[in-house]
Amino acid sequence: MTQGKLADLYMIGTGITGMRQLSREAEQALRACRKVFHLTSVHDELAKLCDDVVNNADEYWTGEKQGTVYVRIIDKIMAEVAKGPGVANVIYGHPLFFDDINKELIRRCRAQSLDYVVLPGISSLDTLSTDFEIDYGDGLQVFEVQHMIRDGHPLNPHIHAIILQIGQFGTNLTIPEVPSPEGRFKPLEEYLVKFYPPEHQVFVAFSDRGDNWRRFQLRCAINELDKNRKKIFKGTTLYIPPV
Repeated sequence: MTQGKLADLYMIGTGITGMRQLSREAEQALRACRKVFHLTSVHDELAKLCDDVVNNADEYWTGEKQGTVYVRIIDKIMAEVAKGPGVANVIYGHPLFFDDINKELIRRCRAQSLDYVVLPGISSLDTLSTDFEIDYGDGLQVFEVQHMIRDGHPLNPHIHAIILQIGQFGTNLTIPEVPSPEGRFKPLEEYLVKFYPPEHQVFVAFSDRGDNWRRFQLRCAINELDKNRKKIFKGTTLYIPPV
């Protein structure tokens, strides 16, 4: 809320561990909202703060291309915003950290001169920093894996690297489990060895989300990523320490 005024749309991050990391500011906004959309597993907790809570999971996990799904969910949220202020879209983590839905919602709100508020949450960058005791002040580079390879972004081997979405590598479909045929991660290995020794040790990580998904870490050499492909699941992140 801005000086007591209810915004048209709130984009809210719960933090990585769900409601345990929800800020007081975000909780206050959720209590004031008339309708809340979300893509989390904390539906019941959100329902304690707002009487009208909608889980978009059934519309997200359809197996369609991400772009198709995103537009459908965005249209649904904006149709509700058109009815009046007090709508929220809730996701895990930070609402603007690697979230195309919220970025498009902002674009549409600006185009329609609507009032929107972004309420930050703890992101995977924060939890990875604590999981691996990383001081990002030493330098940090962050890329989404498929964009990194497609656009040819160079990597500096002497500073920390966070490579997002490696569990989804090779697909842009909204499916809960991604198939891992032999050779799936070979293109990633080939790209990384342009900048790092093949035997350089990296970590595949998943931070504790507080909903039966526990902290996961796999350590292996870059040239062993494909060998470990069956252990790399959707939602994992690749951390590459400096050489």
